[in-house]
Amino acid sequence: GLMRRIISGSKSGRRRLLSTRANVCVVYDQDLSARNAKRFAQDLKLPLIGRCKREELKTHQKKHRKFKDNIISASPLIGYNYALSVGECLELHSLCRSFAPLKVDFVSGPNGYRLRNLHNELIKQAVGLSREGLRVVDSTGGLGVDSMVLAALGAEVTIIERCPVVAALLEDGIKRAKNHWLLSHLCVEVVHADSIAYLPRLEQVPDVIYIDPMYPDYEFRTTAAPKEMVILRDLAGNDADDAELFEVAMASCSGRVVVKRPMRASAVASELGVQPDSSLAGQSSRFDVYLI
Repeated sequence: GLMRRIISGSKSGRRRLLSTRANVCVVYDQDLSARNAKRFAQDLKLPLIGRCKREELKTHQKKHRKFKDNIISASPLIGYNYALSVGECLELHSLCRSFAPLKVDFVSGPNGYRLRNLHNELIKQAVGLSREGLRVVDSTGGLGVDSMVLAALGAEVTIIERCPVVAALLEDGIKRAKNHWLLSHLCVEVVHADSIAYLPRLEQVPDVIYIDPMYPDYEFRTTAAPKEMVILRDLAGNDADDAELFEVAMASCSGRVVVKRPMRASAVASELGVQPDSSLAGQSSRFDVYLI
């Protein structure tokens, strides 16, 4: 597969890599998917519940919202926040919130539209993408949209994601994208690892390392957080070690480190006394550029 699983040798790295905050189980929607579901459950070290149709997951979500803890205790889904459903694609179903299932889709929807219309992408300027084959490492993969934009613009992208469930969703989305003729040429891979431990081990020094830390809760107080951000925070928590990641990134690449920040947030390295060489402002966020 695309995803390589890397387990850090250090105790702190291992703790960063394997921690998943939310209770997640694995289900499958039809018997043909049972073997794949068992494999995902073993790989991700998650409990396998069994066959569970999409309608059953939706019914459980509705009952939980209405009755909270008083829903029928016989349900095998009791006690779980999310169900990872294995079928034609991977979908993460919220069992407690009225969210639609989350899947990573680069072919259709907003992401597909963005990848087909790459005009005026600020991130291209931020990473200095003036030639094809620029080696970029996205050290905080998440759902991978910015990475796929860079790959579509001609970069060779390695995405590092330390949360196992998010890495699996991301790998599944990229695998389906590569089966589409418009995106089959993209040079992108997913590595399941902790970036702080993994970046110093890179065999090829990248030209650019990209950091998009999880924004803290307080930065969403004036508006509702997007569904994807809520789910990512449930699964992985905030990135409290982003300053440490920045220091490691600066020592691990040859060209520049690019950090995505909310418009009004301080620079990620301000506590280290380091200011960006330049900043590119978008509508709600900016790219801080640090040259090596």
